[in-house]
Amino acid sequence: MDHLTRRIGDASARRPRLTVAAWALLAALTLALAALAGGSFTDDFVAPGSQSEQAMQVLEERFPDAAGGSAMAVFAARPGHRLEPDRAAVAAAVERIAAVEHVAAVADPFSAGALSPDGRIGFAAITFDVPATHVGPAVLDALAEAMRPARDAGVTAELGGDAAFINAEGSTSGAEAVGLVAALVVLVVAFGTVTAALVPVVLALVAVATGLGGIALLANAMQVSSAAPTIGVMIGLGVGIDYALFIVARYRENRADGQENGVALSNAVGRSGTAVLFAGGTVIVAMLALALTGLGFLISMGLSTALVVLVAVAAALTLLPALLTLLGDRIDTGRLAGRRRRAGPAAGPDRGRLWWRFSHRVSARPWPYLLAAAAVLVALAAPALRMETGFPDAGDDATSTTHRRAYDLLAEGFGPGINAPLLLVADLRSPGVGLAAVPALAERVAAPPPPPRGGPGNIKKNPP
Repeated sequence: MDHLTRRIGDASARRPRLTVAAWALLAALTLALAALAGGSFTDDFVAPGSQSEQAMQVLEERFPDAAGGSAMAVFAARPGHRLEPDRAAVAAAVERIAAVEHVAAVADPFSAGALSPDGRIGFAAITFDVPATHVGPAVLDALAEAMRPARDAGVTAELGGDAAFINAEGSTSGAEAVGLVAALVVLVVAFGTVTAALVPVVLALVAVATGLGGIALLANAMQVSSAAPTIGVMIGLGVGIDYALFIVARYRENRADGQENGVALSNAVGRSGTAVLFAGGTVIVAMLALALTGLGFLISMGLSTALVVLVAVAAALTLLPALLTLLGDRIDTGRLAGRRRRAGPAAGPDRGRLWWRFSHRVSARPWPYLLAAAAVLVALAAPALRMETGFPDAGDDATSTTHRRAYDLLAEGFGPGINAPLLLVADLRSPGVGLAAVPALAERVAAPPPPPRGGPGNIKKNPP
């Protein structure tokens, strides 16, 4: 395997400018195609073969209108006031909502069950003629504008529900940028030169940009989760910097040991490139294994992440040798004050360095360090024993978003259960099932056993 990675690196190093130009063209072409033909990102949390999927199939077959997406226009009067005096303004907003594209029906927010017990908060249930994943941000913008008459009257008006949450424009907290700056600082301190620290970061950015373009094109061929680009960026930056670090560190060590530039690079790619190939291959196989779950959103995230990692491996084995060839000894420019170039091979190993001393201390007494490390790992892993998992919803988003504010208003007026409704579908065509069984079924649903965790729950039954 060393021979393979060495040959790949040598081929790139022989034509460094051509290799860099090819990568620049690939990144630009991928991003351009993504802008022209890239698909949109949607989330589908329905598991194949599950009761949820069967229920949706029955609805699509028997009640096509009920199988469309849904949203909620939430209206709230000022604290301490009732919504009734603003009925005319709310009605005007509801009338405008009904005229928006893809809106099939809008319920009266003053009807029974749609108004909070204190009369302050009400919601208008919106039904679309297309699935929630097909509503699109443009329709949401039109709905938000349609609610302006209520806002002009001093009523708080927010748009929530599944369609609003699924189609909300993604936002970033800037965590990736912060992580990138932190990684750059660590690399500068570790390498002692700014140029050597910038090389892994540049490589990671190229890999992530190309990978994101590929993810957008993948979304044109299949349904890709909205979380896939974010996960791709995080993992792509991590592995891109990591894989480049392997090779750059070995290359600089070889140069410091007196090896000629071409030999040092060839040996670095041969040895460290093999580690990169195996590390990247392991991550790719692990991500592709998510296909075994059968869940569409996990499959799309696995494929997207595997694509970014594949690009990062390819960049480390081809683009990086080309960059190092062009830089040569200039990789040590921008050296930090007080950091001197390491002496040649005659100086021997630096026995005064901290990590050299620490590694030999661990080797001399492995058991105490092993037990201490195991104790730390167990302590860090202990919270996983009480970890509770679940799907994201609007309650996880920033309070600056309208669907999060609608979520909070609904929970305030009707209790937290209003944001997690369950739809019960009974197929009356099944043998032995008739219309007479529906009332009994509704009564059983209205009186379930208490939930085992999380405290008491509230059941609100709508007529079948």
